[in-house]
Amino acid sequence: MSLFKYTLIFLFVLSGQLVHAQLKLGNQYLEQGLYQDAYEAFEKEDGSDEDRVQAFFGMGKVLATESYEGYNLDSAYYYIRQAQRRFSKLSDGKKKRLDKDNAGSRAMNRLRNTVAESALKKIRQNPSLEAYDQYLEYYDRIRRATKDTAMLDALKLASQKVAQTENYTELTNLFERYGQNMRSKFREGYVALEARLFEAFIREKGWRAFTEFSSQYSNNLFVVDRARPAFLRIRQSSNINYYNNFLQNYPTSAYAPMVKDSIKAFQIQKLQSGKKVEELLASLPQISDPDQLKVIDDQISNRFDETMTIPELEKKLEGAKIEHMPKTMTIVYQFYKIGSKVANLKAFKKKYPSYHNIKQVDAEITHMEMMASGEARRIKKYDETIRVYAPRYEAFAALQQIIAPNVKAGEWNKAIATVNSYASFFAADDAKLKELISILESPVPNIEIKRLGGTGINSGHSEYTPVLSADGKLLYFCRKQGDFYKSRAKEDIYYANLEDGGWSEAQKIDDFDMSDAFYAPVAITPDGNRLLIFNGGKLSYTDKTKDGWSEVKDFPDAINATAWQGVATISSNGRVIIFEARYRKEAVKSRINDQIDLFVAIQNEKGEWDQVFSVGETINTPFTERSPFLHPDMRTLYFSSGGHGGLGGLDVFKTTRLDDSWTKWSKPEHLGKIINTETDDWGYKISTDGQMAYFSVAPRSTGNSDIYQVVLPEDLRPELVSTITLTVKDKDGNPVEADVLLEDLKTGKVIGQLRTDPLTGKFFTVLPHEGRYSYVITKEGYFPRSNHIDLLEEGAKLEVDEVIELRKIGEETTIRLNNLFFDLDKFVIRSASYPELQRLATIIKDNDLRIEVLGHTDNSGSPSYNKTLSENRANAVKKYLVSQGIDAGKISTQGFGETQPIESNDTVEGRAQNRRVEIKFVK
Repeated sequence: MSLFKYTLIFLFVLSGQLVHAQLKLGNQYLEQGLYQDAYEAFEKEDGSDEDRVQAFFGMGKVLATESYEGYNLDSAYYYIRQAQRRFSKLSDGKKKRLDKDNAGSRAMNRLRNTVAESALKKIRQNPSLEAYDQYLEYYDRIRRATKDTAMLDALKLASQKVAQTENYTELTNLFERYGQNMRSKFREGYVALEARLFEAFIREKGWRAFTEFSSQYSNNLFVVDRARPAFLRIRQSSNINYYNNFLQNYPTSAYAPMVKDSIKAFQIQKLQSGKKVEELLASLPQISDPDQLKVIDDQISNRFDETMTIPELEKKLEGAKIEHMPKTMTIVYQFYKIGSKVANLKAFKKKYPSYHNIKQVDAEITHMEMMASGEARRIKKYDETIRVYAPRYEAFAALQQIIAPNVKAGEWNKAIATVNSYASFFAADDAKLKELISILESPVPNIEIKRLGGTGINSGHSEYTPVLSADGKLLYFCRKQGDFYKSRAKEDIYYANLEDGGWSEAQKIDDFDMSDAFYAPVAITPDGNRLLIFNGGKLSYTDKTKDGWSEVKDFPDAINATAWQGVATISSNGRVIIFEARYRKEAVKSRINDQIDLFVAIQNEKGEWDQVFSVGETINTPFTERSPFLHPDMRTLYFSSGGHGGLGGLDVFKTTRLDDSWTKWSKPEHLGKIINTETDDWGYKISTDGQMAYFSVAPRSTGNSDIYQVVLPEDLRPELVSTITLTVKDKDGNPVEADVLLEDLKTGKVIGQLRTDPLTGKFFTVLPHEGRYSYVITKEGYFPRSNHIDLLEEGAKLEVDEVIELRKIGEETTIRLNNLFFDLDKFVIRSASYPELQRLATIIKDNDLRIEVLGHTDNSGSPSYNKTLSENRANAVKKYLVSQGIDAGKISTQGFGETQPIESNDTVEGRAQNRRVEIKFVK
């Protein structure tokens, strides 16, 4: 057994529990997704041979589960094989029982093959010969097709290695390891290996040792070749006729490639023997070999006789493969360029379409036509800027201006040709220029920008800065009377409701005075209760109350540190704001006068905005960055920039937060054509589901801006998020204004504090897929209510929609502790439960209450076992509350076991609901 196998074996810890108990427990844990617990339960099983088969198979299933933190395909395969070996020794009756329980031969074969295929897929992501060798040795009982695939992959890798080495010893090792399999499964690779082996031997030991090679590799294609004696006779001759005769007599010989190489070497030697240019040119019609043409090209370009005119040279080149003669053809091209006439260059392109640098010809033609066009006066200043400032950013911005009409008209090929015509002014590896060409060459996306229809939102005035509520049902925006560019009339904030797929007639917000400043909405919290506002250069906010929106308040000076702060965005937990500002000390050193950068403000646990810093230089440049929008996934940021390249003006980019620092981001990704144009593109707001973007455009032709929408291509969308919708009422059905705490169940920390709508009691928020969260509804004088949501599962998307009834403290009521967690079949309280129990303890102490703790289970165990478990869990809660200072005499406990289910025990979800602890408040 190899060392690789030994590393998978470890000692099993045996327990004295009843036969089948650990198997049952392990399968229950598997059903709940508690993989570590399942693994430990299976590991402890020490019952009959039949039980051990199921235990090994169970361990294999756990280890093959990708979401399990101990996921290990090699170990999974080991345990499945252990199960199969023991299964083969069972009686027919026991085998039938296991087959019936889906733990028999077929089930094990299926999982074994799945594991082997997954392991192969993993290797193919990062292939190496060593990994394949190890795989083929270890995964010994798998499908023939899977094994053949792995073998062929290994042989192809080995063949690549053969092509990369000239060392005889290395090639010998490769032949010994893979030769036999190559011969039967990969003939092409085997032939190449034999040839390389022979060539390396002759190169290292010489022809005199050929007999040694013949005896060691008697079946080598060169040894058995019937043309070998003829080849050995001519190999030291310099008479090219002998080699030509050999090819005529033995065209399929293994030695034929060597003979052809020798002929080529003789021909090249002859071409390099001091011939005149005229003689070299005269030989062109008979030559098609690229290597020989390269020699002629070098000779002509270095020794071109200027007494021969270019037309005479062109006549000699007729019929030649000019694509292999770049130096000679460059001489011809320079002749055509004399006089800078478009007609001459077009004639050259028509005559020599295979010219090696035909793109340069297209670029020169485009540039000449552009400079002779009606736009020449506009282009001239940008052309001069490029020639003076390239490769600096000023030159790139000028190039964007030159191609702007082409971009606007969708003339992508013309734009590409223009960019190429100026490429020589920039560095060969200029990132912005390469990205611009990539954008222009990319397919036009199948998307359509649509103006929001009807007159509900867009009117004859200017509408801009759209802000979409997290639930997608409200759209806030700014409306300005008069011409967008000329008038400084006051701005008003409006909103519209989404009704039956369309937007209602917009209503102006009249709750606060907007007569003395320029107001515009910039963001809204996910709960819809705080609207962030641009307030004449400051960032301000207004809160929703029962009487409407409150008076506007400014954010603290830590945020409003300069004379101008603009668009902002707020995180889904309400604790992070990203905003744009001018001239902050943290800004990137500016190369322009109107420097705007993006900054982060973080709220501490006291509710103070005490940390403000730059988002970092991955995003901020010495130029303008504007209009940040942080999607509710709290990872994906959309923003506009004039410093990251693109099509022109401000372009929209997407970046992803890489850690929790808020300063490390992925390289900004351009949102491509259609979304980005030749002018400033900014103000994009993305819907919570990631499918739709809203923005405003102010075309100079009309002077008034309108609000538009576009469906985002899938590759530009943010990550999946989950949503929580709550309706909070009292016992009479009246809406309740309450606080909603969001907590991280792992740390117990409050990560957000939001509110229900004061008029409707409705609450909506969005949670990113980063962990397990609890949400707690609190209101003074009422018992808190809570629940949790698990978003650790990759790709999961949950939509919680609950109606929650709050009961006043002092009423006799029963409340379930939704955020109380035990391990399966255990009664030790998990630490994630502590915040819930601490809140309960505080309410009991502050209000001098008496409670009953009621335990319940599902029907998985025996009735007596379940009753004991429910009693133990109720007593565990009592014990914790007593540790928090509650008088034990005020707490009674009772366990009901499985006798009071609230859902069916026939489903996983129903059983989860039935496993619960309730608190009954008694008078």
